[in-house]
Amino acid sequence: MIFAIEEINNSTKLLPGIRLGYQIFDTCASVLIGTQVASQLLNGQDTVFYKVNNCSKSGEVMAAVGDSGSTPSISISRIFGPFKIPLVSYFATCACLSDKKQFPTFFRTIPSDRYQADALAKLVKHFGWTWIGAINSHCCCGIYSRG
Repeated sequence: MIFAIEEINNSTKLLPGIRLGYQIFDTCASVLIGTQVASQLLNGQDTVFYKVNNCSKSGEVMAAVGDSGSTPSISISRIFGPFKIPLVSYFATCACLSDKKQFPTFFRTIPSDRYQADALAKLVKHFGWTWIGAINSHCCCGIYSRG
């Protein structure tokens, strides 16, 4: 994420005249930490954006990327929604997040569980599989932030 933001900021072609700022938090897939971070960002605690070089609305959160999990994304979306702040998740797959009445500012870059389940069923049928395995990992994490 940091690399992509720095590439955008250092390029005269990608987003000319725009400089992005960031602060990165690791919610550890925790609803409690996710809601605390969302509240911090809305309240303007800590400097979130650069205050030099063409930053319009410095310190105001324009959008957020994350959370990876569906449950924290649901909570964060409910906090951001009334303020019309988009939340873009790269891994939240709950089909419930597709409900634009409940989550009007939630977007994802991965298909919802509904589409993934349909695709898996088609693969099983196409290849005639009678058994499949699933692997899951759960990792512990720490909090990392950078302004």
